Amino acid sequence: MTEPMEMPSLDDLAPDPFAQKLERLKWIYSQMEMAFGVERQLLQEERQANVDRDPDSYKEWEHLIFDEQECDLEARNKLRAEFVLVSLADTVRELLKEAKSEVDRTTRDSSVGVSNIANDRKSKKSRGDWLTRFREFFQESQIDLAGHAEWDRVQEVVAARNVIQHPESLQNYLTCHRDPRYLNENAEVQLTRGEINATVNGLRDFGAWLRDQITAGSRKTGT
Repeated sequence: MTEPMEMPSLDDLAPDPFAQKLERLKWIYSQMEMAFGVERQLLQEERQANVDRDPDSYKEWEHLIFDEQECDLEARNKLRAEFVLVSLADTVRELLKEAKSEVDRTTRDSSVGVSNIANDRKSKKSRGDWLTRFREFFQESQIDLAGHAEWDRVQEVVAARNVIQHPESLQNYLTCHRDPRYLNENAEVQLTRGEINATVNGLRDFGAWLRDQITAGSRKTGT
């Protein structure tokens, strides 16, 4: 049986806290996937052993019991995927909040156009979901989040998180993302090994790009 792996040093995997959090989630997913595989194998072996022991006495009710256990196992596996997706979205939100604070600090410390920018922001009412509000904020600061190649993935991670927490938002997800990464053919949330790897890599690129944009803006204002 495969033994759980010790968590690798995050300092060796990623250079900054945001990337480290993403790598930690990827590692958690891999451990969950491994545990699911072991549980499923043990259940299948137990079912087959019961059949092999005495095929003639293997009752229909025993078959149903194993079916129920497999359904429960699949349900728990779905919860694992949902946990990781929600955590990914929360990590993105935390990144954007910290980046916003940095932009606010830079704007506050700058002697160029501070009052105009601040008053303009105060005059605008926040609209839409939190991701839209962040995009509008950064756009005012000359940072176009949608200009990054991974912005669509960022939006879809948040859309998947919304479906998990608000199932009625499923239709909106399907409307905005015609080829969904995080839904299976039955429109149920899923997260494959390939997608977790691609998602972590994409979000890391987005986070690094956003930091570069803020750094470039700080240089322009001389802070």
